Amino acid sequence: MGRGQFVWRQGLTLMVFMTAFNDVVAHIIYGADNVSSIWGYLGKYFFIGIFLGYMEWHDQESKYKQARLNASMPVFSMTTRIRPH
Repeated sequence: MGRGQFVWRQGLTLMVFMTAFNDVVAHIIYGADNVSSIWGYLGKYFFIGIFLGYMEWHDQESKYKQARLNASMPVFSMTTRIRPH
């Protein structure tokens, strides 16, 4: 799965989950008469999900690059005196 698909999926997942959660909480607290429009919540949570998806992708990519860098370092030996980080 590529970055675009991952970020898109994260955005849609957060949008659906948070909109449903917000709708349930609003119905419990305010009752069914005073609930705001769902479209504002869908847009807001979608963009927050896209932003969080990019942050998660960047974090995982950094961990992957660091693991590859550490795996390519030689082990400590008496002749080279190189130590892995």
